[in-house]
Amino acid sequence: MTGFEFRPLYSPMLLHSDDFLFPRTLDSLATGCVMGICAQWPLLWKNGNQNMLARAIARRLAPVLNMALAVEMAEARENGLLKADTPEGRYHEFDEMLASRRLQDVLLDKYKGLSSLPWSVVSDWSFEFDAMLRRLRNDATDIGDCLGIPCGLGGLAGMEADCADLHEGGAGVCMLHFHDGKRLVYKPRPMAADVLFARLAPQLNAELGWQAYQGPATLDMGPYGWQQFIERTPCENMEDVRLFFQRQGANLALVYLLGGVDFHAENMVPSESFPVPVDLETAMQPLRTGVHTLRRSGMVPVPGRDYDYSALGCAPAPDGSFKGFVWRDRGRDSLHMELAELPCTGPYCLPFLDGEHVPVCGFEMTVAASFARTLKTLAQAFETNRDLMDTVAEMPIRFIHRPTLVYQEILTASLHPENLRSMEGRREFIETQLGLLGPETPAQLFGHEADTLEEGYIPTCHTRADSRDLWFGAAIEDDFFPATTLDQIRVRVREAPVSCGRLRQSLLASLGS
Repeated sequence: MTGFEFRPLYSPMLLHSDDFLFPRTLDSLATGCVMGICAQWPLLWKNGNQNMLARAIARRLAPVLNMALAVEMAEARENGLLKADTPEGRYHEFDEMLASRRLQDVLLDKYKGLSSLPWSVVSDWSFEFDAMLRRLRNDATDIGDCLGIPCGLGGLAGMEADCADLHEGGAGVCMLHFHDGKRLVYKPRPMAADVLFARLAPQLNAELGWQAYQGPATLDMGPYGWQQFIERTPCENMEDVRLFFQRQGANLALVYLLGGVDFHAENMVPSESFPVPVDLETAMQPLRTGVHTLRRSGMVPVPGRDYDYSALGCAPAPDGSFKGFVWRDRGRDSLHMELAELPCTGPYCLPFLDGEHVPVCGFEMTVAASFARTLKTLAQAFETNRDLMDTVAEMPIRFIHRPTLVYQEILTASLHPENLRSMEGRREFIETQLGLLGPETPAQLFGHEADTLEEGYIPTCHTRADSRDLWFGAAIEDDFFPATTLDQIRVRVREAPVSCGRLRQSLLASLGS
């Protein structure tokens, strides 16, 4: 191979070449970080975890670098700098060239908008991963006692990193696999909402007179927590399926009263006849304007969407699809991204019976009847049982100022090479896109959003159930909400007997869509 003056790399790779675009480049960037972590934690190297670590780092780096690398490869091809005889050969030639030279010389000097972003992403990941390992070592006894999961570094067999969107600081949810087959979920955020729901569930079940609610066992450690992994398990018979949808109606009633959002299919797991919520930090969500609706919860299908990811959504037909961007010509020097029809593959929060998902079609009345009955019972319980409202008042709230998907789209677009010519240009693009979403955001919050997206992460905000203020970063926006979350809940509780019929009809209309 000719064209560049570099020495081809023949050292063993930590990454499998088919798992990532530009695997040699990502491998060269990940290797140093892996060596540093294993030097700190030699047991990881002894147990053969280095490949797992490299994959986790590469998953962080790939979204940041891939678009710029593809454009640079196309430019090198057009300028005749790639000398191999085949498209596949030129792709590997380009990848090896990048891996053998400093990325700063090849790419970052040109794309100033990236600046130190790849290094800060890796640094943040290393810091967070080291913190997780220390916490796992220190908490192993408590995890075993409280969650019934014997765990320790010596038994760590694998890891699925970044199982959710990366929020500010680069902290990501991880799934830890152990050699005995057990799995454990690590969340680098306070888990008080999940713990309080676990306390609330038996109280609510007692008020209803049946086992409607079930949450995962959770260990809250303050700034982080550990959670039982909920397995997707099938129903045994059609009666279990009916009970599953009855429980979904009860879930929807509670989520509506609390004002919860983001209860889509990925945040609720079908476990036999229970739909189990596994992410409860948005179980309450105060309103700035308008009223809370069933569709706002994320549980109810919204007509017109290409891809229904609501918790009560139907599994699509085998030929169902939605529009999305995909990489074409993988492994060739003509690699590019284009809009395409993608198959709808889930996840779905639907009961599983005899090897197939059971859609809500045919169970609409079961869901609606359970919703209406539970709404009236819970409204009365919240009016008369002081302990219920006191438990709710303790739950912390992550406020979703804008949908996470919107933030993710802006972040991804900001990493297009056209926006990377300068740091100022990328920042201007982010601010322009945020500005198009509406002028109602206070200046300080707007700056926080732009700062966090510029760092490569999703902004987060928080509030308390008894407060009208909003917290983000190190700042507070006073009186951001017109009423506290508790006051808004009390209004819905008082209005529930009157609004129940209207809400039931709205639910049936959505399920029928």
